Amino acid sequence: MFELFYLASPANTFRVPLRWLGALVHCKKPNQPGQLFIGSVRDPNAALYGTAPAAFCYSTSPAFRVPHGDELLFRAYLTEVAGLADRRVV
Repeated sequence: MFELFYLASPANTFRVPLRWLGALVHCKKPNQPGQLFIGSVRDPNAALYGTAPAAFCYSTSPAFRVPHGDELLFRAYLTEVAGLADRRVV
């Protein structure tokens, strides 16, 4: 189970089984920070991380930007999560 907590609003959380978790750092411009999207995917065989935006049936975007260098940290963490859930990353 994956759960995303919003510290500013603890009543609002997002909780999803790892089988349906999808995550993506979407960068619109090469030298600009990207935006983190976390949500549930339509197909449990979709990649857990690097999921195409069209694969999401629901997504939430926490209110912060991800610098390009930090994307590697999210990728490493979510690769470990994918391994636990027997899922792949792109």
